[in-house]
Amino acid sequence: MIRPGAIEFLANLLLFLSALVLIVDIAPRDFLPSHKARARAIEVLKAKRNVLGPMPQGVAVVPETAGMQVGTDFETYRVLVEMIRENSPLAKDVEWGSAVGVGYAALSLPVGNNKLEAFRPLYVALSPAGEATVLRLIPVGQLHDLDAWIGRWHQGSLTKTALALLALGFALQLIRPFFK
Repeated sequence: MIRPGAIEFLANLLLFLSALVLIVDIAPRDFLPSHKARARAIEVLKAKRNVLGPMPQGVAVVPETAGMQVGTDFETYRVLVEMIRENSPLAKDVEWGSAVGVGYAALSLPVGNNKLEAFRPLYVALSPAGEATVLRLIPVGQLHDLDAWIGRWHQGSLTKTALALLALGFALQLIRPFFK
C-alpha cells in the first residue's frame, strides 16, 4: 500500500523541480545531441560565413574575393538546412534539390568614422542553373534568426517540462486524500 506521506513528498518534490527547472533555465532538450549539433552548426557558420555541403559533379566553388570565407562541412550544412526548413517562412522559395550551401553576408553602414554591421542576411546557395557560372543566393532570413530559432526550441522544451512537473505535482496533491 502507498503511504500518504510518500505521495505528499513526491508531490512536493515535483513542484520543487518545476520551479527549479524554470529558475536554473535548463531544458531537457539542452542535453540532446541534436541541440548540441545545432549550437555547433551556428558557431561554425558564424566563423566560416559560408558552409558548403555536397556539390554536384562538375561544380567547383571559387571565392569571388580574396577575403571571402568558404568552408566545406557536410554535417554543419545538413543541420543548418534542417533548421531553415523547419523554421524559415521563406524556405518554401528554395529549390532544395539544387541547394549546395548556406551562408550570410554582412552589410555595413557608416557610423561616424567607423562601420557597423547592420544587416546579416542568411541565404541558401543553389548550384548554377543552365549555362550560368555563379551560385544563386536565396534569402531565408537573418543570421540572428538561427539564434532565435534555437532559443525558441529551448524555451518550448523548458516550458513543457515545467508544466508537466507542475501538473503531476498538483495531481498528486489532489489524490493524496484518497490514500489515507
